[in-house]
Amino acid sequence: LEKRPTMLVGGTSCLGPAAMGLANALGFRSMALYGYDSSYAADDSHAYPQELNDGERTMDILIGGKRFRVAPWMAAQITEFMPIGRQLAVDYGCTISVHGDGALPTAAALEFQ
Repeated sequence: LEKRPTMLVGGTSCLGPAAMGLANALGFRSMALYGYDSSYAADDSHAYPQELNDGERTMDILIGGKRFRVAPWMAAQITEFMPIGRQLAVDYGCTISVHGDGALPTAAALEFQ
């Protein structure tokens, strides 16, 4: 077998930051993220029915004066995303846009724009 260079791409408990790290390693410096809301929309957990999350524990959080209903794993996404996004922006000059009106896009807009 031919030896190939190895690249380790770190991440978190969710795929988004790992994908951002991989995009950065491949030379991409502008990142537009969609569908990464990390909060409930009204009474729905997702854009489509997902029985796995029905009845899960939720809590309210405040970001920029706005209230969001989140599950603990959603709050973890936000907590894990922010330092990685900050590092990509500061150390590598990445431009990060998180589209949507959920908790993560709101937090990212306060931090990165």
